[in-house]
Amino acid sequence: MHADTIVGHIFGQFQNLNLIMLLEDLRQGRIARGNWSNDQALCPVAHGVSDGDAVRLLGYASQAVDLSRACQIAAESLHTSATAVHQFVNL
Repeated sequence: MHADTIVGHIFGQFQNLNLIMLLEDLRQGRIARGNWSNDQALCPVAHGVSDGDAVRLLGYASQAVDLSRACQIAAESLHTSATAVHQFVNL
């Protein structure tokens, strides 16, 4: 899957406020890379899930199980492909 296709599948589900916050986090470099969380930063995909509990579940799944499981949970929440989410997180 190409990067633009992956981004379209994932971020097409976001609401305007989530996009604004995502863009601000990207501008300020407050994003995790290669995982769901890194210190105080979140993966950009976390901006699209339903609420804080879902984000905490993703962080837990990523640490306690593995990143693939967290991507699968996020994909279910975003109604998209787990493969696309996993590829995006790895990008």
